[in-house]
Amino acid sequence: MATRLSHLVRSGDTLARFSGDEFVFLCEALHSAEDVAVLVGRIDEAFAEPFVLDGVDVTIRTSVGTAYVGPGEMITSDLLRRADLDMYRAKREGDGVAIIEIDRLRLSDDDLDLEADLHRALAHDEFEVAYQPIVRTADGMVIGVEALLRWECPRRGPISPLMMVSVSERSKLICDIGFWVLEQACIDHARWVDSNRVGTFDLAVNVSVRQLMIPDFCDTVTEILERTGMEAGSLVLELTESIAMEHSARIMQVLVGLNGLGVRLALDDFGTGYSSLSYLSRLPIHIVKIDRSFIADLGRPSARIVVAAVTRMAHELGLSVVAEGVETEAQRDETTAIGCDFAQGYFFARPMRAELIGGLLAA
Repeated sequence: MATRLSHLVRSGDTLARFSGDEFVFLCEALHSAEDVAVLVGRIDEAFAEPFVLDGVDVTIRTSVGTAYVGPGEMITSDLLRRADLDMYRAKREGDGVAIIEIDRLRLSDDDLDLEADLHRALAHDEFEVAYQPIVRTADGMVIGVEALLRWECPRRGPISPLMMVSVSERSKLICDIGFWVLEQACIDHARWVDSNRVGTFDLAVNVSVRQLMIPDFCDTVTEILERTGMEAGSLVLELTESIAMEHSARIMQVLVGLNGLGVRLALDDFGTGYSSLSYLSRLPIHIVKIDRSFIADLGRPSARIVVAAVTRMAHELGLSVVAEGVETEAQRDETTAIGCDFAQGYFFARPMRAELIGGLLAA
């Protein structure tokens, strides 16, 4: 086990045998909690192949506990304690990895309560999906929408999507909610297409690294497409940049499988991490979505140069470019002049209910 784990250590990481059959990774320079899930996937892969002991194949299941602190946070013994507690929870519940973020632990009791509320919301069909239009910059035509999770808790009122994702990513709940959003969005898409007799109309849905690590992810997507009558070519699954940066063999296999289905893939929030266009040539990505922070700074020459360079290089790789967070006429004009193919943001439309999208298409 120690030998296999040692092959996963990057420069600057520390691997130790903690006690008995317990090992600890101390990993520096992780950019987000999602990167932790990527590492856990690599650990799982390392033990997918059986151990040969005296000619007998023995398969060992791993239980992984995690704790995460963001850049600049103090690392204390509490980090190890939380990871240890989470490992025993994983052993007991058998549901894999749940990422504990230390800087949010002061709200841990409330988070547990919120997680329970999220379970109930999913069971009682309380979630909604809002849709933000995506327009073609050349003529302003709406060519698709991005699906966004919304929930108004009966006790708490509207809950931030970021908070929902943060809490649900600590367990397999993120997968259940993610598939619910995908299916509901596909149902709505089929209704729009049938009612308005539109041709090509894209539907973009976000997926998390935990969803991609599910062994039958492609099969589940296929089932949803068949059940809802959604055309695979109209579906765009949006991935975060961290997935592309440290993609495991398993995730790569899933992305290739999705590409084989005809589903397109978009790299969301491009530029928020340690961006490298080099991996765009290695991954089956079709669309690059430039992060809103660059669009907001288009008045600065340096930001415009970056957006223009990313757009030009993406086009040379045969990829489409979407400008996110366009909020002013000046930003619309700049992104159009630069050559971004598509754009979305409050300047065009805020996220809206499904029936309003139908009306938009009928207009």
